[in-house]
Amino acid sequence: MNRKLLTWASLALTPFLAWSQADKKERKPNVIVILADDMGYADLSCQGSVDDVRTPHIDTLAQNGVRFTEAYVTAPQCGPSRAGILSGRYQNRFGFESN
Repeated sequence: MNRKLLTWASLALTPFLAWSQADKKERKPNVIVILADDMGYADLSCQGSVDDVRTPHIDTLAQNGVRFTEAYVTAPQCGPSRAGILSGRYQNRFGFESN
């Protein structure tokens, strides 16, 4: 009995799921992740730390969007930290611990 109910419920909900997926395809993403090697906190002019560095395009993004001023990476090297971001896991769990 439960199997029939589950089958009928899934058949009844399928059009709504397809509609919600089509709606998601039309929307544009609004998230940008900028990953840069060897960039410190003061290396962006929007931080206001130094005067000799100018990053006008990144400053525009910072002014018009949300800024996260405290971030942490899972490794001090670029390769493992990228692997952590791309996989969503600690890179030590799959053996990518150094460049």
